[in-house]
Amino acid sequence: MLVDVIKSDINKALKNGDAQVLSTLRMVFATIQNKGIEKRSVGKELTDEDVIEVLRQEVKKRKETISLAQKGGREDLAKKEGEEIKIIEKYLPQLMSSDEILKVVRQLAGNGLKDFNSLMKESMKLLKGKADGKEVAEAVKKVISE
Repeated sequence: MLVDVIKSDINKALKNGDAQVLSTLRMVFATIQNKGIEKRSVGKELTDEDVIEVLRQEVKKRKETISLAQKGGREDLAKKEGEEIKIIEKYLPQLMSSDEILKVVRQLAGNGLKDFNSLMKESMKLLKGKADGKEVAEAVKKVISE
């Protein structure tokens, strides 16, 4: 499981004295553990999909922080957050390309979905975890305008 890989990498970072990797993975691991506790409270086990969802949320948080840090002139913070994103992204599966997303959206549109909301809803069902929501929205807008 992905959780075990992250645990192992925390131990490696600890042994190697890599403070940046260690602190980033510890923060992420704490969030993953919280998600696991939340899942167990409703009688379910933590899956790799749940872990990937947490990792994507962590990347999203850091991207927002970078944006705010750059607006505030804090390039040091933006750089640190960027490095953390690189560390976290090592555990994420590769996202689909824009062309692949567009192909899926066009197939759904060909099945009779024409309005933005229904097309977006169905696209996200199929592409959850495989594509960024912003890119899916752009593809949906493009297909609707065609």
